[in-house]
Amino acid sequence: MKLTPLSEIPVTTKVLITCFLATLGFGNIAAGIYTAKYVGLSYDSLVETYSDREAPGDHGHPTDHPHRHGPNGEHLPQEETLNEFGEKEITLDEVKEMPHKVGLKLLLQDAHVHLFSHGVLALCIGILFLWSGLSTVWKLALIPLPFLAGTLDFAGMFLVKFVADGFAWLILFAGGLNGLSFSVAFFLACYEMWFLPLKNKKS
Repeated sequence: MKLTPLSEIPVTTKVLITCFLATLGFGNIAAGIYTAKYVGLSYDSLVETYSDREAPGDHGHPTDHPHRHGPNGEHLPQEETLNEFGEKEITLDEVKEMPHKVGLKLLLQDAHVHLFSHGVLALCIGILFLWSGLSTVWKLALIPLPFLAGTLDFAGMFLVKFVADGFAWLILFAGGLNGLSFSVAFFLACYEMWFLPLKNKKS
C-alpha cells in the first residue's frame, strides 16, 4: 500500500496530527511526573511498590525515635510537648511518605485498562512510522517499539511481584523504550510535515 508522504498531505491533516502529538507529549510528561511522585523512578522504589517479598532485615520494626539519656546512659522517656488538644506537635520534616504498595488486584486493574489504551496509542504511533519516508528496514525496526514498551512495562511489574526483584530493571527499560519511541515519532513526523517541504522548496 502506497501512502502519500507526510510532507505532501493537506495542511489540515498536518494540523490534526500535530495537535495529537502535542497532546500526547503533554500526557507523557504528566505520566512521568505522576509515576515519579506515586511510585518512583528508581530500582528500589519499584521493588518496594510491586514486590511482595520482605526486604532483608525488614521485620516491621517501627522507626527509631530519639531518646533522652540519663547520667548512666540509660534511656529516659521522651518528653513530648502537647498542644491544647492533647496532641503532640510535629514538624513537616518528621512526616514521611508511606511506601506505596500495589497489590495483585490493583495491578490487574491497571494492566487491563492501560494495556488497551496503550495499544491504541501504540497503533497511532506505529501508523506515523508507517507513513514516514523511512526505509522498510527502519519501519520494521520502529513499528514494534511502542507495543513492546507497554507490554514489557506491565510484564516487569508482574515478574517483580511473582518472580524476582531484579525484573525492576525491565520496568525501567520499558519506560525508556516508551519515551524513545514517542520522541522519534514526534520529531520525525514534525520534521517531515513542516520542515521537509520548506527544505524541498529551497533546493
